[in-house]
Amino acid sequence: MNKKLYLTIIFFLSLSLSFCGKEKAKKDKIDETPTPKTENSSSSELEVEKVTPFYVKVNDSLIIRSGPSTNSNKVSCNQFSGDYSLDGKNGWSCGSGCNREVTAFSPGDILQIHEQTKKEVNVGKWTARWYKAKLPDGSNYSCPDFFWVYGKFVVKTNYIPPK
Repeated sequence: MNKKLYLTIIFFLSLSLSFCGKEKAKKDKIDETPTPKTENSSSSELEVEKVTPFYVKVNDSLIIRSGPSTNSNKVSCNQFSGDYSLDGKNGWSCGSGCNREVTAFSPGDILQIHEQTKKEVNVGKWTARWYKAKLPDGSNYSCPDFFWVYGKFVVKTNYIPPK
């Protein structure tokens, strides 16, 4: 066989094999769902249950997480405001509007809860459930659709969303 043709075939086969491997790795990565763990033991799985959605009010600075654990990544959200006097303060930047990137909600913010851990979890000196939440319509934040927050820093509220 012609040496040039042979090398061309080998090149395309190796390219094809490496591409298939990357696709499989990408598929495996997409299919991997991290298993939530308890705070005090990395081997125990936290069970989660759906709940009838309800609203909570943040009562202290509340870190936004990607999963129900302090070991889960912090989630970044953009906060918006029309108050131009915030420009240059505490991470605020104002142009046609004001915004800043945050990884925690502030006291008074409202969240809608959709899931919770079945049992309360110890985090430091506190014991509470983790909640899977989303922002209500009309919020001044832009965040991923769902995120997790620790229940010690929220309280149920009778918030009624605007129509």
